[in-house]
Amino acid sequence: MEILNEWFKNHEALSSVLSTLLIGLIALGVTWIYSAKAKKISEDEIFYNLYSKFNERYDEINDDLAELFIRKDQIKTIEELKATHYYNIVIDFFNICAEEH
Repeated sequence: MEILNEWFKNHEALSSVLSTLLIGLIALGVTWIYSAKAKKISEDEIFYNLYSKFNERYDEINDDLAELFIRKDQIKTIEELKATHYYNIVIDFFNICAEEH
């Protein structure tokens, strides 16, 4: 009987350690999953904000770009383009493209 009592005492300590370890591993897994989801949400939020700002900036120059497309036959050289306000519009467009990329 004494051997049996000794065996239970030893295994009680072991089971206590193992249960604590198991709870710690479960907590670590839950924390890791939560962290991964929070990171994804944060990245999506940043992308949405940037995309919205790019669209706002593009909307500001969209009419001028459309007008430039209509007048493309009237402007033959880069010097002629630089003489108009369209040059800055084109530069702004390429800047938006570069930032988005």
